[in-house]
Amino acid sequence: MTLEGETADLGHMARRDAMTLEGEKADLGHMSWRAAMTLEGEKADLGHMSLRAAMTLEGEKVDLGHISLRDTMTLEGEKAYLGHMAL
Repeated sequence: MTLEGETADLGHMARRDAMTLEGEKADLGHMSWRAAMTLEGEKADLGHMSLRAAMTLEGEKVDLGHISLRDTMTLEGEKAYLGHMAL
């Protein structure tokens, strides 16, 4: 019984070790999966940031275009006003 009990105990220990090893593999797999998700999240965030930056840049271009358009209109208005005064 003792020998049988020891064999059973060793078997149980080996089974626990195997389960622990599987658990560690699963945990490492989970960690690498989380790392991959984090990396994807960072890529998505950087993509979002670059998209926002591009949109801001486009907004600035539009704003500068609007300002230059207003300047042109103002300049045209001044020319017309000066022309009216000269007339």
